[in-house]
Amino acid sequence: MNSTRLLLLAGVAMLALSEAPCASAQPASGPPAASNELQEVVVTARRREERLADVPIAVTNFTTQQLQNANIINVGDIVRRTPSINITNAVGATSTATINLRGQVQNDNVITVDPSVGVYLNDVYLGRATGTLTDLFDIANIEVLKGPQGTLYGRNTTGGAVRIITAQADPSGEFGGYGRFSYGNFDTYRAEAAVNIPISDKFALRFSGLKLGGDGFSKVNLTTGTGVPTGQRVRSNDRNTEASRLSAVFEPDDNTRISVNGDYIQTHSNGQMAYNLTGDVVLGGGLFARSSSDFYESRSNIRPFSNFSGGGLSATVDHDFGPLAAKVIISHRQAHSRNAWNVDGAAFNFVDSVQDQAQKQDTAELQFSGKSFDGRLDWIAGAFYFKETGDDQTFGLFFNNLLVQTTRAVADNRSKSVFAHGVYAITDALKLNAGIRYTWDTKAIEGENRINGFCPYAPGTPGLIIRSPTDCTLIRSDKFNFPSWTVGLDYHFNPDIMVYAKANSGTRSGGQNLRGFGFDPAVGDTSAPFQPEKATDIEVGIKAAGFENRVRLEADYYHTFYKQVQQSQIVFLPSIGATSTFVANLSDADVDGVEAQLDAVIAPHLTASLTGSYTNVKFDDPLFVGNLTPKWQGSAALSYDYPTEFGSLFATMNYKYTSSYPISAKAADVANGALIPKRGLLDGRLAVRFRKMDSEIALWGRNLTNKKYFSNGVLLALGATGTFLSENVGEPRMYRVEFTTHF
Repeated sequence: MNSTRLLLLAGVAMLALSEAPCASAQPASGPPAASNELQEVVVTARRREERLADVPIAVTNFTTQQLQNANIINVGDIVRRTPSINITNAVGATSTATINLRGQVQNDNVITVDPSVGVYLNDVYLGRATGTLTDLFDIANIEVLKGPQGTLYGRNTTGGAVRIITAQADPSGEFGGYGRFSYGNFDTYRAEAAVNIPISDKFALRFSGLKLGGDGFSKVNLTTGTGVPTGQRVRSNDRNTEASRLSAVFEPDDNTRISVNGDYIQTHSNGQMAYNLTGDVVLGGGLFARSSSDFYESRSNIRPFSNFSGGGLSATVDHDFGPLAAKVIISHRQAHSRNAWNVDGAAFNFVDSVQDQAQKQDTAELQFSGKSFDGRLDWIAGAFYFKETGDDQTFGLFFNNLLVQTTRAVADNRSKSVFAHGVYAITDALKLNAGIRYTWDTKAIEGENRINGFCPYAPGTPGLIIRSPTDCTLIRSDKFNFPSWTVGLDYHFNPDIMVYAKANSGTRSGGQNLRGFGFDPAVGDTSAPFQPEKATDIEVGIKAAGFENRVRLEADYYHTFYKQVQQSQIVFLPSIGATSTFVANLSDADVDGVEAQLDAVIAPHLTASLTGSYTNVKFDDPLFVGNLTPKWQGSAALSYDYPTEFGSLFATMNYKYTSSYPISAKAADVANGALIPKRGLLDGRLAVRFRKMDSEIALWGRNLTNKKYFSNGVLLALGATGTFLSENVGEPRMYRVEFTTHF
């Protein structure tokens, strides 16, 4: 089925809904209420509170209860019920998210490359992907915004944004909170709690915390660099986390609100098990063969690990002056990650890697908002500032350490921008949406890269400074300035049916190639700065509800004109006999896509939810493909919430299908096997809820059919030495018993 047919189906559904009786209740998504209607959802995707049904952009929203019902405990879990998104952890880094949204992805975690999909925590932009594959607790709401986000949000992103909004202290609320504990296979446990403490009717504190741990689901048998077993084994794909959060809210008067948020998290893991798929093709002797028939077991000459720690402090001041309102958001954040992984997935030291990245960032944002022209224009304008410094080091170990590549750079990234956005009611039914942002970025590094201790740069390399026989310093600074914009129309046939059409653009800034080794005749200058990529979307969509608010449909078709696509490439440099990882502007591309979500109360207390997406990435240059982009995705969920005298019985099942997708942007790599096969995963939850005790006992599981699958990987083409492919295994059947109580 092509995208045109899917769009026609959405149109047929719109017509059916328009003929259905429409109640005055608000349309929205969510579990059925007591009256067997879909619940209303309010989002802040456009920096103001609005019904989801009134927002003319593609948004997937998760409320607190929806997160719990769907067993979503980590950012990566939102893929189970979100169209067009694919989230994996970065290869070797269990806390680093690689997010692909509408075919656009940052496929390398390096401090000089900006994400294609921005992650925001309480409206604070997280500059690095490090730590964004975070564990979720005490969450109020998660919003996934699809398409370029270049106008309303601080940093330009071409693919979209993931907004995580945590529960806030409530001065008008009562003392209370919740506790939740779960235990499951592989000795996995998780404990979280939160408490709201009103100090007065104007000031409150909220504390929350999380601790989780357990054994990993995979086993790694350690060897020496030459492949000799050591007799040691570690459990990998584990996760041990401690996190805490503080929210303080002060409301001195009816017009002023001051909120402070602080958070800290540390995660330790034995990393990932790399599953080598090359077999005995190279070097012989079984060095690259599997060490066991167990899918979740392998050999490694390096002990893998993946550790992350980070946190931040932010303050937001809102004040209503009457004619207009003002908001100030300031923040400081820090993050530090260390990861080691066996890249080739073999017992022999062929390719191993260790990365250490430390980052600090400061942001400041000023917003003014108000209404003009007798309330017909709802506008917001402001300015944003971002400053980031960091140290990024990588050690590549090859051929039993015969070749050692080191890269290190200190980065200084700065961005400032001004923006304005407005919604103008041409008539009561027809609205015009328009916005613009202009951004000034500066990307600078001072780096030193070496191969076996020697400087690899050719004399005359731009930015190269040789101050002594042992010096090999590369200093570069570049500026990237660009506009972003959006314009669109939305039309409400009635309160329950809205259609929209829009065009918007977003730009991912250019930057420095931290891990390059200079010029190679066969490849070019791997140390040269890469240029910005730009995505321009044209999108049409519908949001509709009907049958007395028992059915809700969201569907859209989009086409993205994708210019100078940035992708990290692993290439072999014949001139120095080594590999280089550098970011290149590959080619222009076009992305065609269709997304749809249908929620319906199909019987008393029985709700169904269907999602689907089609994403087709086509590069102008046939040598490239859409990296980490599944062409087809879909999910189907069925939930039953049956009221009883003591509370309710709840049951849900969810099936998620993901088609195959490449793990390289090169078509030649895909031909050599750099492809993750298709998969379908089944999840479920059974719960008993007790009204008087305000508590719940649940049994839930993921991958109930115990499907063996891969999630991510890497293909290394190393000249005459050969091509090696390793992939990371996905989790097997996981189940837990969970108890939740509120007080």
